[in-house]
Amino acid sequence: MKGVLDTLKMLDGNSVADMIKKFSGEVPGYNLKFVTENFSDPMQVAGTNRDNNTGEIIIAFNTNPLVIANVSDLAIGTTMLHESIHAYLTAFFYDDPTAATLTYPQLFEKYTKKKAFSNGVQHETIAKDFITDLAGSIKNYGELKGYNLDKQIYDDIAWKGLMDTDAFKNLSNIDKARITDRIMAEQYDTRKDKGVTQKGVRLGC
Repeated sequence: MKGVLDTLKMLDGNSVADMIKKFSGEVPGYNLKFVTENFSDPMQVAGTNRDNNTGEIIIAFNTNPLVIANVSDLAIGTTMLHESIHAYLTAFFYDDPTAATLTYPQLFEKYTKKKAFSNGVQHETIAKDFITDLAGSIKNYGELKGYNLDKQIYDDIAWKGLMDTDAFKNLSNIDKARITDRIMAEQYDTRKDKGVTQKGVRLGC
């Protein structure tokens, strides 16, 4: 996981990559901590919360054997990018609520503060405003690792964690099935019966 994160910190060129860099620097209010935790739910890959005492944004990765036994670096990398967007949105609001509200009015004006930090509401924002850059960043990661993959693979795995959003539900049934197969293949390696195999390297946890 650390190796994947170190590579992600090398990314550049879009909003999602900039978020990783912001947490990597010395910007006040943007303190990110990665931890591991064994969640009972094998479908919960990670979770992001703010420590109200320290102001740190903590991203916890599930070490449940069912989650990490077959996961690929593309799946973990996508999760790290996805959770970093959650971390950024949370830190942005606490650091500068006025600017955050102006930048993401639907997230911070339309909903109460409590709802703004719920997964569902933030997922809608990620699907609307960040999905393209998220796919671009995981593609850049793959290129840094020497992968020669079709762009569609990166576009599909970028939906990881966002299949509960309206944007995903509005896709065609063909697109939804293809995306689901790719995500399940990279995370759990469970789509071989459909001819969908992992394209990333298994972490071997």
